[in-house]
Amino acid sequence: MFFLKCLTEHSELDELIRREIEARTWFLLCESDNARASSWVQTEVAYIKALQGKYHEQVNLKEAIETQIERIDRLCKRVTAFLSYHRADRPHARRIGEALVKQDYSVWLDIEALAPGSNWEQEITSAIDRAVERGFVLVLLSTDSVQSEFVMHELRYALDKSTRAAHGANIVPIMLNDPRVIQRAMPPSLQLMLGGIQWFDFSQGDLDTNITKLVAHMKIRQMD
Repeated sequence: MFFLKCLTEHSELDELIRREIEARTWFLLCESDNARASSWVQTEVAYIKALQGKYHEQVNLKEAIETQIERIDRLCKRVTAFLSYHRADRPHARRIGEALVKQDYSVWLDIEALAPGSNWEQEITSAIDRAVERGFVLVLLSTDSVQSEFVMHELRYALDKSTRAAHGANIVPIMLNDPRVIQRAMPPSLQLMLGGIQWFDFSQGDLDTNITKLVAHMKIRQMD
């Protein structure tokens, strides 16, 4: 997250500042009398808004603190991602995770996050809780994962948690195989729970292109 500063009238928005803006994804734009009076801050804000693939929230520092916190909270609700997958699908999980990290997401991937000797069940549950509260649970569904007791348990837990917290908006199913085959292999109860939740079809097309579309969707997806 890049916090804009009010520059003096003798400063300039040089190449360093532009690179800093371009390298980041999430922005909190603070509106005040000083910010409005500064041509340099207004130039920064306009530059941020003109760039594609950026997400920003604007806070008026004269508003009630509760309103400011609500806007900051809206920004924070998008920045975490938990990846649930079967070990056979680990290459896909790694590629997706790497792409999200490059976009400044905080990514939870078990092979990187679970330390030796840790209580893995508690760690996973806590990570899903954080993702539901502060971002997304990405569930990689394949012919292997729908047969996995662990992946299905994570999916059920995430769906239940998300339904109570945000009506399923945080769950993003990613179909690695033919969606019709995956849906037929799923328990009926999960088919029902996933009904109405938009999923991504990674069974066709280029993986990098699919990941780019996924990330773009996550930045604009409606969050409760």
